[in-house]
Amino acid sequence: YIIYLGITLVLLFTSAILGFVFGERLQRNSNDIMTESLKAYDLQASNTSTVKYGWDYIQKTLHCCGVISYDDWRAYNEDFKGNQKIPHSCCIVDYYSKTNVLVNYNIFGGMMPPSN
Repeated sequence: YIIYLGITLVLLFTSAILGFVFGERLQRNSNDIMTESLKAYDLQASNTSTVKYGWDYIQKTLHCCGVISYDDWRAYNEDFKGNQKIPHSCCIVDYYSKTNVLVNYNIFGGMMPPSN
């Protein structure tokens, strides 16, 4: 039992040290990968598109929009430089008023919902 506990503690401390040392690099690499996939999001693609489905699923499930903020869509994807500024998956339906309400409306100071 003592050996098992010792091995567990060594693994715990090793993972904590690695997380501390490489945490920033991991976050930067994750952001870069997500930004590249955001560029590949095709607004006109069917829901069977892997990138489109992945982003829509993540944003609906985690109630988020973009990599860092909703501005990422306009900055990195040409499809969102026109009237539609964000994908519909950034929004949730307000079932009381039957309108789209942004999930992060209060976080970023408010903005208009995407055009239909």
